[in-house]
Amino acid sequence: MSIIELDPLFNAPYAGTSTNFDATAYDYHPVPSSPAVNAGNNDLVPEDSPFDLASDPRIQGGTVDLGCYESDISTALPVTSRPLATWSYDPGSRMIRIPGSAAVLGAMIVLHDTRGREVLRTRIIGDTQPLVLPTGVYIATNQQLGRLKLVVP
Repeated sequence: MSIIELDPLFNAPYAGTSTNFDATAYDYHPVPSSPAVNAGNNDLVPEDSPFDLASDPRIQGGTVDLGCYESDISTALPVTSRPLATWSYDPGSRMIRIPGSAAVLGAMIVLHDTRGREVLRTRIIGDTQPLVLPTGVYIATNQQLGRLKLVVP
């Protein structure tokens, strides 16, 4: 699926039915979970244009964003409280294990990739939470459980 088929997840775009790309009245910066973040091609950034429309460095986080604004991916992961329980990832079964999950049933787990992009949101359904993710490294966050780094083989 290409970015053209996805919502670019701008911060505060024009919400009307007509097209309005007035960057002075609306905010077209991508949010940290936008599929446009780090999705560009650095080779296509002109050497004489090292800044985005807001005069920020055009390449942050290693890869240029799609669109006229570059995001600061350092804010992608939310602050979490002190962990409520110990949780772990079992790569053999591809499940997160949450012992004593009754206190967090229905709560949201959000997973980010190593670029800070949100890749999955899922609600806690029990002591084991199945995950369908491609091979990679991820950080799962939950307000009550804290953060969990996991590697999907």
